[in-house]
Amino acid sequence: MGRGACVALAVLCAAALAGCESGRYGTGPGGGGGGGGGGGTTGGPSVQISLPSLANFPVRVGDSVLVQFRVTAATAVIKQADLSGVALRGDVNLGTDTAVTRFVPRAVAIANRPDTTLTRYLRAVPGDSTSEVVQIIVTATDTSNNVGADTISVRITSGPALAILKPSPGSQTSPGKSIVVQVQAVDAQGVRVLGWRASGVATSADSVILSSASGTLPDSVVFTDTLAIPATAIAGALDITAFASDSIGDPSASTSPVTVTVQTAATDVTAPLVTYTVTKRVEGDDSITVTVTDPSGVTRAGFVVRVVGATTVVAADSVTGLSGTLTDITETFALKLDTITTFPRLVTVEAFGVDAAGNRGLSTGGTTPVPATGTASKDTVTVVAGKTFSLPAGGSIADAIYNRNRNELYLSNLTLNRLEIFQVATNAFVAGGIPVGSRPFGLSLWPRDTLGNYGDTVIVANSGGTNLSIVDVGNRVERRRHRLPNYLVRKIKTAVDPTTGFIILDITEYDFSDRPLYVGTACRNNCANVFAVYSTTPTPGQTLPLRGYVAWEEITAPAATPNGHFFWEPATQSASLTTDTLEVIGVRDTVAGQARRDTILGGAVGVTADFEQIGYQDSTYVRNSGDFNHAVIGEGGGSLSTATARAFTWDSRTGTSAITGGACTSIVGTTLSCNGILDGGISGGVFVRDFIGNRSSRVTAVATNYNGRTNFVRADSVYVFDWTLRQTGILQVAGLNPGMDVNPNHRFDAAIRGSGGFGGSGSPNDRVVYAARPDANLEVFDTYWYQSIAIIPVRDPIIGPVRVALNGLGQQVLVAVTANGVVVVPLATVSNPLPIRAMDSTRRR
Repeated sequence: MGRGACVALAVLCAAALAGCESGRYGTGPGGGGGGGGGGGTTGGPSVQISLPSLANFPVRVGDSVLVQFRVTAATAVIKQADLSGVALRGDVNLGTDTAVTRFVPRAVAIANRPDTTLTRYLRAVPGDSTSEVVQIIVTATDTSNNVGADTISVRITSGPALAILKPSPGSQTSPGKSIVVQVQAVDAQGVRVLGWRASGVATSADSVILSSASGTLPDSVVFTDTLAIPATAIAGALDITAFASDSIGDPSASTSPVTVTVQTAATDVTAPLVTYTVTKRVEGDDSITVTVTDPSGVTRAGFVVRVVGATTVVAADSVTGLSGTLTDITETFALKLDTITTFPRLVTVEAFGVDAAGNRGLSTGGTTPVPATGTASKDTVTVVAGKTFSLPAGGSIADAIYNRNRNELYLSNLTLNRLEIFQVATNAFVAGGIPVGSRPFGLSLWPRDTLGNYGDTVIVANSGGTNLSIVDVGNRVERRRHRLPNYLVRKIKTAVDPTTGFIILDITEYDFSDRPLYVGTACRNNCANVFAVYSTTPTPGQTLPLRGYVAWEEITAPAATPNGHFFWEPATQSASLTTDTLEVIGVRDTVAGQARRDTILGGAVGVTADFEQIGYQDSTYVRNSGDFNHAVIGEGGGSLSTATARAFTWDSRTGTSAITGGACTSIVGTTLSCNGILDGGISGGVFVRDFIGNRSSRVTAVATNYNGRTNFVRADSVYVFDWTLRQTGILQVAGLNPGMDVNPNHRFDAAIRGSGGFGGSGSPNDRVVYAARPDANLEVFDTYWYQSIAIIPVRDPIIGPVRVALNGLGQQVLVAVTANGVVVVPLATVSNPLPIRAMDSTRRR
């Protein structure tokens, strides 16, 4: 829009804006003078905007804009100037142009001057964050009501977000000293310029221009600098602000200034102001941040940790030899509490600082310095077990598994599509991890035998695809992707054709997601045959209600003769309860035009089923036993108002057998297969419902012990059952945290069958399970008496899986996922105070 071309904007008419010569957004260059119009006479005032000086001048969302303009009368004197900022939205050609006020209009009274230059701020209308071109309009009216106007465009941008990290608000300094200035900018477009300005009793500025050989600018930048206070500065206030622009030139918003007080320090007898920050729950190597401020300059800062209620110093540290030229320093120290081995342990933390005049200050809880003769402000903190390590590149963790062969923890990073590797010996992640398939979720180890030994291969369920990644963690490479079949599930029953009256077959086909979610492993024939038992994740594209399924896949089978089994057995019902016949076909088409169909259960076998129990809701959890002979499966449930959830077990040793429905004959003109495969190791038609269906609770985790004889399902509490699905007890643990795992030496039989009953060493110390609580604690339970016997405190609440395993030295290691990363806890043997077993009255003699 040419400047001076739209005099009718005096009334802020959207139509007048639309008619301006350079288009609806007025992006033409700034030009000269006003013109007549307005009141219908000639000789109106002339208006010329000088600031902003460039068309499309960038202004950060929410910032004010400084407008400078000159108004000159032609025949009369000027009485008023009106300033506004308007954006046009919509499409002029479609008649949907809308004028939107982006800056609060303001009127400026002019005392009847013929020629004047004025400067005013236009304040942004709050709450509108749209990035767009806005017309700044200045309209002048003379005493004869003649009108003249000028416009210039500004571009509202969403540039970098800014923060002033240092100095801290309320800091003090003095002439001849220095303060640290630290500013941060974040912008998804990349940060090009970042800097700061100081105004008040001293003026200064500095900035940094970012560049990159690759052409990609960083999206987060911290700039640290030092501001020297001139020796001639007078006492008063010093305001520090930050500024930045991104890679396309968009500026940052203005920041609220941090005010520093400059004062004379010639006769300083006041202790420095000392503050600190520390979390209420700390690990042994967590840190404390101490800030010391004094106008004389700071020479020392430190902290002290003592036992609660005593003077015994547990840990202390300080930084000395500071030059005293800096008046506001912040130091971060490691707490060095690794000597504490009993948890939880309560300690007090305090801080101190010394200024250049030799005054010692103690930590304060307010804004008043505390001298050395006073009482330091202290925090009582809880020292907890373990160490937490942040993920190297962020993301989210779905599952974890520990490999004692290599003393490594593997975590499926759902967001980054890779397997993270944490080396427990060095407490470090392997850079880059191992790339795997899409959205990796469940993990399991490759069994070598049924004595608990496994190889350096991890099976990863890629929930974003329909395959499993077979990963060689020794060589840090994905070896192959095992493609999973698609299963066709059909309900078959006879019906009467309403048109002809003939009996026909009514066949309903069900669609299930084939995307694997959780996975466990088991084997047969001394692990010559390895099986992955997996669940799939329901998706919105399926037949309602949303359902996944459970199946096993032989991952050692030759590519030419694949082998898998859909778990149809838990849905079987007596023919007296249903007349619906089940058919399951495996689809393994790998070459176009070459169909391969594997009959899992033919329709003519005559198996009747409750089709509401064929599929599985939400997350269905799978865990295998330590001996790789068993698996436990628990359905998430709870997503539908009528939903129930189930748990069942699988014994891989039982194997499969062929079943048949007799002679394969045509049924009402349709030939159905009369062959099928039955897996005798799957719990058939028996479900653990009482704790789910009655309360509509969600299953959040499952676990099983070394020999699969004691199983656990976590819902509103932890429910314990044996391998026959008979419930034996409840562990009263609060919260729906998913984390839960069993002592790896746990070989107890929940059904108390056979000699010895407890299995393994027979020690009650092995007869425990670990369950996460919502209050950043793990609770340890005896699984025979179902009582809590110990609490293990950690720093952060556990929000993901918990895994307990034996390292190469036979020591138990617990790893768990929190919001801040992975916590690793070496476990001491839990001393179980409960009796080894109930008294057997038949043996009293």
